[in-house]
Amino acid sequence: MADERDTAYPTMTMDEMAYLRRLTLQALAARGVEAVFTADGTTAKCSNGSSYGLDNLTRTCRNAVHEDWPALVDKHFADMLAARDRPGVEDMDTSELLARVRARVLSTDQVESAPGGMLSYGWPIADGLTEVLCVDHPDVVAYLNAGQIATRDAGALREAGRRNTGAEPIDQVIPRETDGAEFLILAGESVFVGSKILDVGALVPEYLPVAPNGVIVGAPSRNLLIAHHVQTATSTIAAVNAMARLCQTLSSGNPGPISPDLYYWNGALQRVTSVNPQTQAIAILGDGAFGDVLTALMQ
Repeated sequence: MADERDTAYPTMTMDEMAYLRRLTLQALAARGVEAVFTADGTTAKCSNGSSYGLDNLTRTCRNAVHEDWPALVDKHFADMLAARDRPGVEDMDTSELLARVRARVLSTDQVESAPGGMLSYGWPIADGLTEVLCVDHPDVVAYLNAGQIATRDAGALREAGRRNTGAEPIDQVIPRETDGAEFLILAGESVFVGSKILDVGALVPEYLPVAPNGVIVGAPSRNLLIAHHVQTATSTIAAVNAMARLCQTLSSGNPGPISPDLYYWNGALQRVTSVNPQTQAIAILGDGAFGDVLTALMQ
């Protein structure tokens, strides 16, 4: 395929995106839904009033061979359309909703840009991160909107959502060692692995040792969490440098991105890196509790 990059999705070529858009329209048409793309090519607008963005689908296909794209696109839209036929939250009794609800972490930008302010109820948990609630179905996840939250006990939903997200499985623990830095990548099929940043303490001791000096943690995408338990100033600085680059790469290259930034946790989350959106340069923010622990470890 030609190498000229697509304007809307510069990680893909124009030919690749033309193919992906064509597959999208075919998958929808096969299910009786006519659609056209918006002028910028990012959203399929359907005759039934629904619309579908391509961000996550693009990331999924980018990591697969072209021969697999038709099946991936077909399954994606089969799941999306099936979700429209499921019973609504309004039809669920309290026990079913409490069993299905999950807490999910998104970037604050994602929450603020959600259409119609549907996630305006979200709870900020750190600079750049916001907690929202979803209903977990077997093949698709649906966000609870502000109107649905208003008709229920939000506190009980949030408590159940956090508990259920904490119980989601982690399938892989991948130790990484590079340039004097040691850290773990936690991965899973569950789309809530990254959201386990909500309760880093729950990862001790099964995945992390007891960490009296805290943990450096990142949630690059929905299926990934990276973590380093703080021991010495030297090893922590090395870990932050290595993890920051990796977190940035994983956040831009996987479906369901959350944040390219790292956070320091010691009972609460503090952002410790920042990515310049224009230059992609990474800055380390060495103040607050993170700065205090580094200073103490250097003495």
